[in-house]
Parts: sequence; structure tokens; C-alpha cells
Amino acid sequence: MDVFPSAERFLTRYGRRRDVDILLLDVEMGSMDGVALAKAVRKAGGTMQIVFVTGYSDFIAEGYDVEALNYLMKPVDAAKLFDVLDKAVARMRRDSRCLDLQCAEGLMRIPLADIRYLDVRRNYVTVHADRDYTVKRPLGEFEAELGDGFCRVGRAMIVNLRRIRCVGRSSVQSTDGTTPPLPRGAYEPLNRAIIDQTRLRMAGSRPAGCRKAVPGWTGQSAKEGHDVVPWARQGRQGHRGISARAGRHALPRGREHVPSDAHVAA
Repeated sequence: MDVFPSAERFLTRYGRRRDVDILLLDVEMGSMDGVALAKAVRKAGGTMQIVFVTGYSDFIAEGYDVEALNYLMKPVDAAKLFDVLDKAVARMRRDSRCLDLQCAEGLMRIPLADIRYLDVRRNYVTVHADRDYTVKRPLGEFEAELGDGFCRVGRAMIVNLRRIRCVGRSSVQSTDGTTPPLPRGAYEPLNRAIIDQTRLRMAGSRPAGCRKAVPGWTGQSAKEGHDVVPWARQGRQGHRGISARAGRHALPRGREHVPSDAHVAA
């Protein structure tokens, strides 16, 4: 476990080493609070799981802008903390899944989390990720392979719901700023898919100890709020968990133990 006394200190280290899997953040810190730190990390391309630790529920809506996994209300209950860590590992495992494409240069493995959308022209599908990959395959095969978190809009497009920043009537904006056009009539079903997924995420990540309702999604633009291995209790294989927290009193006393293969920063 690495402990950082401030958001600025963590960002300095993160600029040199980006091997962070889980980020435990106190919301109230010094000159830079936890929400601002999370936004800076996301802007820099960080894809780690973010968990906020706070005594207030006022920041919950902002957490969805940085795709926070969950909120933990102070004082932190040990059992709830480990449940959230288990959920983070499950999310990491899901995001580590890859789409295998047979391209001209050989077999390419594309992490699902990197895929923004797929579109088809004639008989060729282009997968838009860190770069574009074009293969000759039916779009329906990808729909079955990608699974939850992806939504087919019309006959010629599949989008990654987790990579959507907002939806317009004629285009969708991805988290990297690209704005692919939407097929005719795709706005309503895509908006509904985002709302449904956001409600599921909110139901699963409503902060423990918080009775205040989390705002739902309304209006003409939709934002993404943006398999379990209980490693917190039994250990795990294949992943190195790194957890970072800036601030005090995030971990309950007496339960600071983490698996030997986990590098934790707090």
C-alpha cells in the first residue's frame, strides 16, 4: 500500500508510474480535492477503478462524471470496504477482456475497454479503438461477442456505452472527444440504453450509509455515469491491485491487510 498525503503528491508519482488499478480517494483534502484529482486522472487517460471515501453525500453526482465505482461513507465499515474491493476486481477482470481480430498484420487483441464504437460499410466492419481496425465480418458476430456494455444502434453501428460522454440527435460524443454520427432513429434507443445502464450502476454503487437519493438521468443529453474474485479475503491470481488514497481515515483500523501480491497506495 502506498500512502499519499496530498493529491498533488499522487499526481507527481502518477506522472512517472501509471501502474495503478484501484484509487481510494478522500473527497476533502488540501488545495486539490478528490473529485478534482479524479478528473485530472481521467483526463490523463487513467482507467483505474475509483472509490471515493467521504462523510458527505453532496459529491455523489460528480462521481459519475469520472465513472467512480462507488462511494464509501465515513466511518468506513470493513465489510463494505472489502465488498467494494471485490467489485473493483470484478470490474478489472471484465475490462481486461479482449476482442480478437484477424487482421492483415496478424492476430490483434483489443481490450474491450479501449473500444469506442464499431461501424460497418458494405461488408467491412471497422473497430474504433486506440486505432482503427477493419475486418470483413458480419456486425452481428461482434454484437454477440462484445456482450453487456455495448449497444447496437441501427443496422450499422455498435457503441460502447461506457465510452459515451453525451448523446445528440445526430451524433454521439465519446470520452476522447470524437463525435461519430448516429444512424437515423438511433437517439431514443441509445438514450434509453444509457439510462438503463446508469440506473443499474447507481443501484449497485449507492454509497453505504447514505440515504440521499442519487440523481437520475433526464434531458436531451445522456452522460455515462460513467466474475467476482474475493481477493480481499482469499487472495487472487493474475492481477496486481494498486489502491491509492489521499487523505485520512479511509481504511478501518485493524483491517489494513491486503494480499501479498497487491501493491496498495493510500
